[in-house]
Amino acid sequence: MHTCSWKRILVLASFLFLWVPLMVTPVLADCPDNVAVNPGFEHGFSTRDGIPEVSVANGWHPFWQEGPRQEEGLNHRPEFKPEDAAQFGYRRVRGGNWAQKMFTTYATHHAGVLQQINVPEGGVVSLSAWGQAWSSERDNPDESRDGKYYLSVGIDPTGGTNFTSENIVWSERSTVLDQWVQVAVEAQAQAGTVTVFLRGDAEWPVKHNDAYWDDVCVTYVAPTPPPTPIPPTNTPAPTDTTTPIPSPTVEPTATSSPTPAMGTISVMVFEDLDGDGQRDPQEPALSGARLELLDEEGGVVESHVTEDSDTPHTFTVAPGDYTVVETAPDGYRSTSPDRRAVTVISGDQVDVSFAEQPQPSSTPTETTEPSATIASPTVTGEAGGATPTPTDVPSPPFDM
Repeated sequence: MHTCSWKRILVLASFLFLWVPLMVTPVLADCPDNVAVNPGFEHGFSTRDGIPEVSVANGWHPFWQEGPRQEEGLNHRPEFKPEDAAQFGYRRVRGGNWAQKMFTTYATHHAGVLQQINVPEGGVVSLSAWGQAWSSERDNPDESRDGKYYLSVGIDPTGGTNFTSENIVWSERSTVLDQWVQVAVEAQAQAGTVTVFLRGDAEWPVKHNDAYWDDVCVTYVAPTPPPTPIPPTNTPAPTDTTTPIPSPTVEPTATSSPTPAMGTISVMVFEDLDGDGQRDPQEPALSGARLELLDEEGGVVESHVTEDSDTPHTFTVAPGDYTVVETAPDGYRSTSPDRRAVTVISGDQVDVSFAEQPQPSSTPTETTEPSATIASPTVTGEAGGATPTPTDVPSPPFDM
């Protein structure tokens, strides 16, 4: 009897061991014709507009509503952060190892990320994405209490980047909390470029208003070309028997194909004095760090050793996928990843930073040096105080 029970337990444990990896396998194979850049958020993140709290996946750009009534906890810019499955677990990452996170604390927000995509004018564009929201006054990450959050995706068929534009075709808004939900929409392109939006709207200023995005799929169906007209049948003209005089030969003018605009990768290495992985105003640039830019095959495109300057080093490259590898000088340990995958779009600039903390000098006494860790994303916001009730807060300015 006991032997049978143990056998059942072992079979069940073996099943779970085989099944768990399947949960975290990338699911973008379900979208083979995907035209989005970095759709699974696996190709690195970078800081935007010099704001440390705005770290967005490469290929995507942030947007948000700034005010009014921020003194009441409304309409704040959220923090944008990478969600790392290896560090925080797979609750908030659906496929692969990374997802895009954005959140506010005791404040509402209307924000998200966008991307412009080239498609045939007149084509039908389909957009879907998986999102998860946590909106709660409590700290239990598995259960939302007293909050309300909307997730939606949209397409601007004209290629505009204003998320309040009336041109945008929005999906239905999902109010599902604490689980992954897929939202989708279609629109017909009115230009050679469309813009896709992943949007989150926190309605009440509770303690936790978090949204996570993963596994974006963008496809299109090209317009059907008009039928070729059949030329009318004409009666042949009488044959001219005169000998034609040959015209002088005119050499065709050589033309060249348009060259895609170059992009740039701006890299900064700094001394992370407090070890939090983020650059503070008093933390200086670090000299002596070695930077290597690798192409998609892992070959070295360019290398550089940093100098004591607040001007980032810039790699000018053709559009494509690259990896930036940083090696710290002696006496420093990394408080951020040493390799960053970067996707460069034509004419775009990607910002990358590396944090290095000075190591304390060794002493004769026996001490146990704590292992190096990468700081978790910092949640900011003003804690404490009375939280406005739902009736005190208007619905978000978002008319479906």
